[in-house]
Amino acid sequence: MGTDFDAEGLLDGLDGAAREARLELLEQLEAEGVPLDDLHAASRDGRLLFVGAERAMGGQARYSTR
Repeated sequence: MGTDFDAEGLLDGLDGAAREARLELLEQLEAEGVPLDDLHAASRDGRLLFVGAERAMGGQARYSTR
């Protein structure tokens, strides 16, 4: 069984289609081996959507939505 992203607070404030899309993204990133701590950090920094690209490029995260 995978991580309970709701209990982890990674779905807070989302409902409907936005919640489903976030859950799908989190499940995909988890399946690709992204550690939970990294998911929390990316969510907090507003760059969760870019984690896959960051990993594909092999570099350090340098940008956020801020």
